[in-house]
Amino acid sequence: MCIRDRDMELLIPGCYPALISALGSNETLLVRKVYGCILKCLQKASDFSTFFKAIQCDGLSSENPTLCRNSAALLTDLAKDFPLLFSDSKYTLQLLSLIETMLADKFKFASTLIQLHPFLHQVSRMLPVDAKREYDELMVDVEFSYQPASEAERSGLRYGVIPERIAKGFDHTANWKQKIGAIEELEEIISNESTRLKLEPNIASFLEFLVKLLNDPNYKVVVTTLQIIKKILEAYTTIRPHDVQLLLPGLIEKLGDNKVMIRQLSMSSLRLIGKTLDPISLLARLLPHLSSPKWHTREEILALTMVCFIENKGSAEFFERVPYAELVARVAPLLADDKPKVIQMAFETCATIAKLGDAKQTWALLTQCIEDAEILQELKARIDLGVIPSLTPDYQLEFPYINNELTTQNTFYLQIQYNNMSTIGSQQGRFTSAGTTNKIADRNLFGVHSAANRNVLRFNV
Repeated sequence: MCIRDRDMELLIPGCYPALISALGSNETLLVRKVYGCILKCLQKASDFSTFFKAIQCDGLSSENPTLCRNSAALLTDLAKDFPLLFSDSKYTLQLLSLIETMLADKFKFASTLIQLHPFLHQVSRMLPVDAKREYDELMVDVEFSYQPASEAERSGLRYGVIPERIAKGFDHTANWKQKIGAIEELEEIISNESTRLKLEPNIASFLEFLVKLLNDPNYKVVVTTLQIIKKILEAYTTIRPHDVQLLLPGLIEKLGDNKVMIRQLSMSSLRLIGKTLDPISLLARLLPHLSSPKWHTREEILALTMVCFIENKGSAEFFERVPYAELVARVAPLLADDKPKVIQMAFETCATIAKLGDAKQTWALLTQCIEDAEILQELKARIDLGVIPSLTPDYQLEFPYINNELTTQNTFYLQIQYNNMSTIGSQQGRFTSAGTTNKIADRNLFGVHSAANRNVLRFNV
């Protein structure tokens, strides 16, 4: 679908159904373009009847979750841009119908209704009795959600949801026991669905508060904070990208932590953020940190890079926008890293990029960045194997050619069946078996000495 901006701005109202349906596309650029142009059309519109009908029938009533989410966001943005429109008696019946459509699936549209409440509270009085009761139940105590932070604090609540008694547990004067008690109570509060709905209008300031807690020296406070962040990212399907980005610096910093649990939780949240943000934008934020002095950070960002590629392997738009030059320039130096696990991940990342992306361009860039002929030879052998990691249902990287064994320390021991890889390689005249003096074996790539044609790599995922 290719629509010029000038054409979209001149579209007649009859095209709204088709445009709104396009909001359900998996092509991020198309959705952004259509979304922006619908708003431009509405700014020039003199009548909104056709739009309200289309947003209800073709958007909010759709079974496509992406289309429903984007339609709800569009309606919220329209209310903010044209607040008087929602008090215009001309559209009362259509607005009432919109409310009833969203009430029919409160689980999906509750947060949208709460955001629209300041604009719909007048017309909501005209709802049928049963619908009015449902609406009022949803809006119980919702006034706290729309108070500025200072007013919320004067009412005994921070960010609209945290009682002052608990909030004091995070003050600089609190001891470690008070902080742990406070963070555990906060997790219980956030786990409550009705509380989360009240929190949403204050989500940006609350996320900033959580990022500060990630710097706490207490392990329990940091882990519980990461669990809260994960719950929020899972619960708020309509959270805005600019709010999500508030979390990135703190989460990326925690990728370099020495504690496995902290790294795992940070990785989980970053994967969830990848579903909210444009994945190319997420990569752009991650790649500079491949030069981090913390080797765990380098290792985990390589893993996240592979996740981005594998998750988007069916998206032509993603691969058209991949910054191959920067990506290869950042990854290539890690093929000579001083940490064996980082080297292994760099080899896997290069193979994944070449397999799923533009192989010719990737290889040309690699040959420009790598001067060591032996490393290039082994890298070419690895790429020619044609195997790349896959993703488990919970978004963990899984290697088809590696056996995973989970130890009691929650650490995976990745066992490379070198005799099997040797068979594949010998057919291509590329890979050599374990124990021979190739570049990888010389550098002890897999972290331990060879034993019975098997090398074992300790690797946290």
